[in-house]
Amino acid sequence: MAEQAAMLLTAMASVILTWVPLCFIFTGVGLISLRVFDLKPKGAGTGLKCFWVGWALVLILLQIWHLWLPVDWRALTLISAIGVLGLLWHRRELRHLASRRLPTEWLFCLVMLAVAVRLANRAIGPLEHIDAGLYHLSSIRLRREGDLSGGFVMDVEDPAELFKSYR
Repeated sequence: MAEQAAMLLTAMASVILTWVPLCFIFTGVGLISLRVFDLKPKGAGTGLKCFWVGWALVLILLQIWHLWLPVDWRALTLISAIGVLGLLWHRRELRHLASRRLPTEWLFCLVMLAVAVRLANRAIGPLEHIDAGLYHLSSIRLRREGDLSGGFVMDVEDPAELFKSYR
């Protein structure tokens, strides 16, 4: 029983330790969008907004990236560099925010930690979605067994064949 609990905690910790750097990277990308609109971070809520804006911008970048190149370590390196640049660019504001606002917003930080632990617990749990077998499990199997590392590829000699089933 203790061994299972230790494995559970180890798995949850590994998920959270993967999410933390990504959280900072997405927040850095979102902070760059603040700079574009000439805004300054004002509180922990702004950091949360920057996270979601950065996440959306990263998704857009990865969609464009995937048209020509596989999403691999190069994409992660580029996005990480952009995120770190955003954090460094706003380091003065972030330092001020951490020293002045973070002690007063400890409840927000505690709630975010509890949410992260709960989400990490759900992330390592069983797959419970009804339609997951239609697309999710097959994509995991294809990724494990085959090479899906190419970008957007059309393997059709006649492009009209793509739309044949819609006629």
